[in-house]
Amino acid sequence: MSTLVMAACWPLAMPPTPKAVLISLADQANDQGVCWPSIDTITVRTCFGERAVRNAIRWLETAGLVKVEIGAMKANRYTVTPRGNGREQAAPRRTPAPDAPGSKCPPTHLTTPAPRAPRHEMPPAPDAAYPARGAAQPAPDAGHPGTSCPLTVIEPIQEIHPQPPEGAEDPRSDEDAEEKASKHKPLLSLAAFLAICKAAGEKPIPEGDKVFEYCEAAGIDRDILLLHWMEFKARRSAQGKRQRDWRQTFRNSVRDNWYRLWYLTPNEPARLTTQGLQAQAVMNRESNRHQGATP
Repeated sequence: MSTLVMAACWPLAMPPTPKAVLISLADQANDQGVCWPSIDTITVRTCFGERAVRNAIRWLETAGLVKVEIGAMKANRYTVTPRGNGREQAAPRRTPAPDAPGSKCPPTHLTTPAPRAPRHEMPPAPDAAYPARGAAQPAPDAGHPGTSCPLTVIEPIQEIHPQPPEGAEDPRSDEDAEEKASKHKPLLSLAAFLAICKAAGEKPIPEGDKVFEYCEAAGIDRDILLLHWMEFKARRSAQGKRQRDWRQTFRNSVRDNWYRLWYLTPNEPARLTTQGLQAQAVMNRESNRHQGATP
C-alpha cells in the first residue's frame, strides 16, 4: 500500500461507488500508483457487483483519476493518478469594478459569473460518464469513446439486485417451493417435530423424500440410512437444537456423512466404517432389549 497515493485519494469528492473502487486500487498500489488487481478482487474488497465495479472504473478513467491498460494474459494494469488528472479548473479571474480608475473591463452585467449549484447537490460526472439514476441509458451496443473498459452498457452503479432480462430465468428462483416455505416455519426441537408428525399420522422422513433418491444414486442402502437416522435422532435430541426444517437438516447430514458411518469405493455400495459398526451394535442391542421386554 502506498500512503502517498492513499492520502491524495481520500479528500477527493465523488459518488460512493467510484470512491470505494479508487480507495481499493490505492490501497493495493505502489508509490507510483500502479497495481494489478483482478475485477473479482475489487468486487470482494468493495462489496459491489462486477457491473458496478466496471462502471466505476470507467467513471474514474474518464475523470482522469485512473489509467487502465488492458492485460493480455493477466489482470489489467491500473495507474492511480489523483493529482495528475489534468482537469484542474483555473480560479476565476477577478476584474476591477467598472468605475475603478483605468478600468477597461466590460459592463458588470456581462462579467457576472453563473450561480453556483447548492452544496447539497452532487455535481454531474465528467462527460456524463456517470449518468444519474433514472436517466436515459445508451443502447447496449453503443460504444464509449476514450475509455478502455470493455463493458459498454451503462447501468445504475449502486444496483444491488439487478433484474434479469425479459424472458431469462431469475437466478434467485432456484429454490423449490418446499425450501421457500421452510424459511417461514417456526423453530422446533426434534422432539416437537416428531410429535407433530405422529399426531398428523406422517412419517418423519416420508417415502417420497429426496434423501432416498440421493442414497440410491450414491449407493447407500436403506439399512445404512436407517442406522444414520437412529444416530441422527439420538444426537440431535440430546443436543436440544431447534431447526425450521428437520427434514432438510437430515438430508444435509446424509449428504455430508456427518457421523462418518459409511465409506464408499468406486463401483461398490457403501460399507460401514468403525463408527458405523459401533452404531450398528448399539442399535441392535437396543432393539433386542425392547424385544425382550415385550410380553
